[in-house]
Amino acid sequence: MEKSFLKKFSITKCTIGLELEFYFLSKPSELLLHEISLIPFVHEIKTELGHHQYEITTVPLHSFLEASDAFYYIQHELNRIAKMHNTEISLQAVYNQEQPPSSMQINICLFAQHTTAPLSLNNVTFMKVLQNIVANVNSAMYLSCPTADCYDRIANRGFVEKYKNSPTHATWGTENRTVAVRIAKIPNSNFGNRIEYRTPSPIADPYHLLLVILSSAMCDTNVYHPQTFVDSAQSQEKPLPRTYFEAIQAFANSKIHKKIEYFCKKNAL
Repeated sequence: MEKSFLKKFSITKCTIGLELEFYFLSKPSELLLHEISLIPFVHEIKTELGHHQYEITTVPLHSFLEASDAFYYIQHELNRIAKMHNTEISLQAVYNQEQPPSSMQINICLFAQHTTAPLSLNNVTFMKVLQNIVANVNSAMYLSCPTADCYDRIANRGFVEKYKNSPTHATWGTENRTVAVRIAKIPNSNFGNRIEYRTPSPIADPYHLLLVILSSAMCDTNVYHPQTFVDSAQSQEKPLPRTYFEAIQAFANSKIHKKIEYFCKKNAL
């Protein structure tokens, strides 16, 4: 499927990164944090807004399959190392109703022929991929938010209004953390943008997640989604599914479901 994606858009390569938020159930020691920072593929671990909430970022990975393997490994190692230090972590989207929710963000950079910098908003290919992903974000929720409690982060108005980082509608924007798909500048670079996919729960299966992002990007849309310049909750775009049942319905009747079925039959995932 990744080869088909690259060929469809004449993209030579992608780099994929992960931002994974989670909670420790008790105060982590400096040694525990240090050991987590040494997990392969981890770039850094830093504190987040919540009490004992942290975020891991990865180094750039050079294919969707490599990224899936790396993300899965990191999830496994987080749990293993925490248990060695007599604590646990929570990858639930909502660990505590009094604390900020957690999410997983997938960052994607696209490269075309004869370019060394990633593509940006002024590139036709970049915009086509972006529009396809935004158009199919509702249908993708079933795999990016795979349990019923994942939807509390999106449906809970208190979280949405207080923390300003939970998407509520199928929206995109630049440097806006309330949208489903955020377009951000690449650190330490004067060129290019990254596509930041912001809907997933930390508990999402990395293989399912990157599969559904690829299939979303390849399902063409004729509908243009304008950039939102307000909080996602004020958008006039289609609301994201508020329950697991709504997400199942959206996925079952979608183009991306058919796209995944097609590649499964070809054994070409």
